[in-house]
Amino acid sequence: MEVIEFRPERDQYAFTFGGVAPVRKIRPGTALRLRTWPRLETDDHLVVVGSSRPLEDAWRVSQAGMVMWLMDLFGLEKMDAYQLLSQTSQAPLANVVDANYSAVTKVPKALLPPASAYGGMHRQLRETAATISQ
Repeated sequence: MEVIEFRPERDQYAFTFGGVAPVRKIRPGTALRLRTWPRLETDDHLVVVGSSRPLEDAWRVSQAGMVMWLMDLFGLEKMDAYQLLSQTSQAPLANVVDANYSAVTKVPKALLPPASAYGGMHRQLRETAATISQ
């Protein structure tokens, strides 16, 4: 089985939705090992989810993932991103019942400078959703 290592650059999408062109095509049966943890953008937060065992590893993974994202978004050095994270983050536990535990690291966008995560995809999806009548 072919295994592809992939860590998306700041302007690339790890997953594609809604007609966005894929970064790279892979054959069925290929294992894709992403070198990042799930990153989410909500109206109010940037969010990274880490899953692992034991629970402290899940928390650590989500924290390290957010440090990397802050570095990517704002061009910060690692220790500067870590300092920013330590003063702005929230870390609710997300899942403690399955085989792996999940921890979430959230940073309120109101505490950050404006940024365009994933090329402004969140804003674009919000604008598109607003045009759909119910």
